[in-house]
Amino acid sequence: MDGGENGLIKFDPGTSEVNRFDLRSARFNNSPDNEVTCIAEDLSGRLLVGGKSRLYFFNRKTENIEVLRKS
Repeated sequence: MDGGENGLIKFDPGTSEVNRFDLRSARFNNSPDNEVTCIAEDLSGRLLVGGKSRLYFFNRKTENIEVLRKS
């Protein structure tokens, strides 16, 4: 996984397939920004993606992106 101005990028070395994930399409997102500033994995194996103004959760199984927010 990698990121930058164009959102989150996933590369599969086995197939050489590249998939891009647009942060602007994330559930609960109202930010126009699409830039990924950092990526980390928590102790549960969840992928956390930092944007300019939001923190996102990328679900590796469903490949969905959601904005992390307080319940």
